[in-house]
Amino acid sequence: MDVLADFLSVAGMVAHLDESLSGGKTWVHQVASIPRSSPTMEVAAQRLSFYAVVSGQIRFTSAAAEHSLNSGDTIFAIEGQEHRLESRSEDTRVTTGQIEFTSGSIGLSVLNLASTIIVRSNDESLSSELVRRLGTEIEEQRGGWKSVSLGIVNALFIAALRSGGTCSKSNSESNGWLRAMADDEIGAALKLMHERPEHRWTVAELANELSVSRSAFAARFKTITGRPPLEYLTWWRLQRAAARLRTGDVTLTEVTRNSGYQSEAAFGKAFRREFGISPGQLRRQAKAKSHTSSQLQLELKKRDPFTVPEQEAGLNLIKTAEWMQEPFISLLNQHGLFGSLYNILRILRGKGIPQAQDELLNQLLLPEDDIQSLVDQLVSAQLVSVSHPNRMLSITEAGTQLLSKLDSPILALHRRQLSHFSEGELAEFNRLLVKARNPAG
Repeated sequence: MDVLADFLSVAGMVAHLDESLSGGKTWVHQVASIPRSSPTMEVAAQRLSFYAVVSGQIRFTSAAAEHSLNSGDTIFAIEGQEHRLESRSEDTRVTTGQIEFTSGSIGLSVLNLASTIIVRSNDESLSSELVRRLGTEIEEQRGGWKSVSLGIVNALFIAALRSGGTCSKSNSESNGWLRAMADDEIGAALKLMHERPEHRWTVAELANELSVSRSAFAARFKTITGRPPLEYLTWWRLQRAAARLRTGDVTLTEVTRNSGYQSEAAFGKAFRREFGISPGQLRRQAKAKSHTSSQLQLELKKRDPFTVPEQEAGLNLIKTAEWMQEPFISLLNQHGLFGSLYNILRILRGKGIPQAQDELLNQLLLPEDDIQSLVDQLVSAQLVSVSHPNRMLSITEAGTQLLSKLDSPILALHRRQLSHFSEGELAEFNRLLVKARNPAG
């Protein structure tokens, strides 16, 4: 039994890929913090961003730490905290993405990781080869490249857990679940319980299997894991049960039996004590999350919040737009911009030739009543120049450089927000959004 693999499976660990950061010149990648009140913070609390240095060097800076990373190194950072990457050489190339725990109940809270963990190529001999292979797969994009790349990201994360300190036998002063797994005695006990979670283990039986003192074993288990052995067993049974209920492909009777309980009533009581809801409620919530309408109803915490389907769709659009706009606006604000100013700069760069102000107005993504004020702001910031006497507008070198700084972070943001869509789903999503804006079309 691979206890770590068992845990990560129940926690619903999923890897995501974003993009490769690179450029002919040095670059900076800034990630804004997420307010605790933001609806995206709940998701961020179960995710880590990762940055794998395929070539070159970077400096990673956050409020908690500052690290220099070389080719072959990978850093994982808990999402929601502001951080900054700065390339240290012109050949720097970094692959980015996330590790997400989809269970919603266990994951980062149990692993108890530091705000950042690093896999150094000189600490883990395999790390350098994994990062190099990841870069090659993404660059060449041969058949099956994405599956291979995601597998490499999973391997890098496990390498990070191994080398991050608490998963190391040499770090005997730390405690927690990863430390317990690495301990010879407590790790062996975890293996027994994970192999046969439905078995009615006793402390005496576990100690006998390990050939150790019952009292010493129980005390040491609690010291390292924070729970007595049988309390841990109960907790793990319920986590496994919750994971199976979320899939919706098992009966309550089957889950009860596989969790080591003699009756559904006893199982339901223990389940409600751990999660605050019944097994049936959790199953219904899991089913609801697979349908946007039911999920929105859960978010609003109302039994019948919608009078007609059009009302639900409208509210869904508003909530989705707010969720997508918040980090986008924050990113622009860091560079002294907002949506319309960014839109004008993009139009001027795309056209490549001077534009009349009236022509510019017709090309804006959203209508503006006072485009003169917007142009004046860009001119004052030396991002746009005006030729006289015909007042043709052109983007300046400073404006072009600013857009270049924003290109990669904005692309990464869009991919992060919509990476769970397939190409077909994205095409359909775009079609429906256009149809919503053009009822007669």
